[in-house]
Amino acid sequence: MNRCKALWRRTFGRLPKGPARTAAAAGAAVAVVALVVAVVLLAAGGDDPAAEMARTVIVCGDDTVDNTELNYYFWNEYFYLVGSFGAYLPDSLDPAQPLDEQMYDEETTWQDYLLTLTLDTVRQTKALAREAEAAGFTLPESYETSLDGILATLSDNAAAAGYTDADGQPDVAAYLVDSYGPGAAVDSLTAYLTDSYLAAAYSDALYAEPTFTDEEIDAYCQQYADDYAAAGLDDTALRTVRVVLIRPEADDDAAWEAARASAETLLATWEAESGSEEDFAALARSHSDGDTAADGGLLEHLAPSDLTGALADWVFDGERAAGDTAVLRSDEGWSAVYYVGQEAGTVLQKAAEADMRWEAYQNAVRAACDACEFQVDYDAVRIASPAGVYGDASAAENLAAG
Repeated sequence: MNRCKALWRRTFGRLPKGPARTAAAAGAAVAVVALVVAVVLLAAGGDDPAAEMARTVIVCGDDTVDNTELNYYFWNEYFYLVGSFGAYLPDSLDPAQPLDEQMYDEETTWQDYLLTLTLDTVRQTKALAREAEAAGFTLPESYETSLDGILATLSDNAAAAGYTDADGQPDVAAYLVDSYGPGAAVDSLTAYLTDSYLAAAYSDALYAEPTFTDEEIDAYCQQYADDYAAAGLDDTALRTVRVVLIRPEADDDAAWEAARASAETLLATWEAESGSEEDFAALARSHSDGDTAADGGLLEHLAPSDLTGALADWVFDGERAAGDTAVLRSDEGWSAVYYVGQEAGTVLQKAAEADMRWEAYQNAVRAACDACEFQVDYDAVRIASPAGVYGDASAAENLAAG
């Protein structure tokens, strides 16, 4: 069980995340689970497992999906669920037990419930991927690089799992068949991943696309004024800061003290040399361990809810003035912080714009799905259950724990 989860995380941790789990790679990881499969059919019938797995079970517009491809989606859905909930899995789901032997509710097994989620993911992925192609949309370079990286790991994963040919070379073909059942192959896996990546990238583009005028945002604020007031959102001005994050090299007092000293030294050196925002940005680009280092440590459009602890208190202090600096501790490390100033936008406007963007995105996804005819042959559906997914209770607890 631990091996199953570790291999899944190793393979999928680098996959793209979109604004929602619209596609298998959107808002979560696409799974290429490195597991050995014992084929278990959902329904009886069929003496040829390979033929059963190659059988078309879904028609989505001009696309078809066979059982092999459906299994890629299904097990991604399962591992996403288990990985997301971790120790907080519902009591009705025991990862040590077969999914078709556990009830999600009084009428639905967990297997059927996950199949329903899987079919939604298939529909959205296929609809968005085909719409992206029709629009001439292509994978951004970062997505292309990530996809190539995933495919490049197949040989390493096969070798690590003990799949080698007579010459000692990784046997990817045998590895995939044992991982996903008869019919699994590099070509079908590549097609699944390509669709997932394309749908995720296009999903991101749809989310980023809308623009809203100040008048539209203000009108939306007024329309839902009572809801926003109840949520505690108000006209507090947004803030902008620059941050140089120094992470401790280890989780002990000495390492944390070294990180603090480093942040203070950097800030003191900057103050002695110029004290300008431009040079602080250069300091962040060369020394920060934060995600925004390439942008000069810039953090824009900040609401109080975007920050925590000492940083939140400092940034939103009523006496804060442009050009103020401090060295502050967070869960990530010690940071030298430069306060750029207040922005024209407010916390309320930020929330309203985010809600407007989400609505526009959902409408765009819904329209894409509605335009794509979707039919499922439920009687033909077959699921190959990876051996190692189900085990004893202690293994299940370990799987759910992280």
